[in-house]
Amino acid sequence: TVILNSAEMHPFHRPLKQRGMKVISLIHEFLSLYSHHTRENLRKNTDLPIFSCRPILNEALSISNVPWHNYEILSQGLIDSEFGQRIQRTEARKALASAAGVVDGDFVVLACGTAETRKGIDLFVQVARSVLAQAPRARFVWIGGTHTAGLDPLAWAIKDAELSGIQDRVHFLDSMENIEPLFTGADLFVLPSRLDPLPCVLHQAMACRLPVVAFSGSGGVEEILRDGGGHLVPFLDVAAMAQSILHFIENPTTLSQEGAKAVQVVSQRYNFEEYINQLIEKTKIEKRESTTTDKRTPVTTA
Repeated sequence: TVILNSAEMHPFHRPLKQRGMKVISLIHEFLSLYSHHTRENLRKNTDLPIFSCRPILNEALSISNVPWHNYEILSQGLIDSEFGQRIQRTEARKALASAAGVVDGDFVVLACGTAETRKGIDLFVQVARSVLAQAPRARFVWIGGTHTAGLDPLAWAIKDAELSGIQDRVHFLDSMENIEPLFTGADLFVLPSRLDPLPCVLHQAMACRLPVVAFSGSGGVEEILRDGGGHLVPFLDVAAMAQSILHFIENPTTLSQEGAKAVQVVSQRYNFEEYINQLIEKTKIEKRESTTTDKRTPVTTA
């Protein structure tokens, strides 16, 4: 049995099946972003598809003319169980001061992801503009660069901030290896994505007691926040997102309460070790099935 950890590994599905392997596919992506040929390759050459959240499964079922079978839902956990615990907030704020000029009294709204339209980097600037008009001590920080050249979404976001006159309060940091201090030192996490499956940065933010503000209908974030830990606003409603952020700025008690819920949610429902254990159990099931239905010796990869 072989586990393929992403739909991005679709070129390997057919060759592995042709070699008699049982294929378990971990599908973390919205399959509408892939061609029909790629989707069919995944469907036909997967023995057990495991979707990371219900919205991804629902979309896969809705766009396929042929039904998916034998599928399951299993959400990945917080990869680093100690994330947010290795650095004190005072030191974390120093890291933010160095990276983005944060000073005492600033309310830091953090975002993290590849700078692309799907992730809503343009909406990030629009939300920042609305919030800063009423809360000038807010400071917005986006972590994550771009992979394309020219006037890409990041370039436009920077230009939008400059033309809006908020470039001194909105900061775009390049991708970095150690993001933990910036998460620990922030106050709130915003996810302005138009479409996002189940981003690991949500787990990291919540582990650092950061309430999350996100758009409903944008993906797996709805499942994550179903028991609290943040606030969902109507899809692409920039004004509502700005108002939600302002509410947290103006209500420290609510901020603290939702931050505490966020830690509880991620610790109880998104344990990575438990996720791995469940995957191992799925592999054992596939191996047992293969020995009873296939006379060939199954090939197993660790």
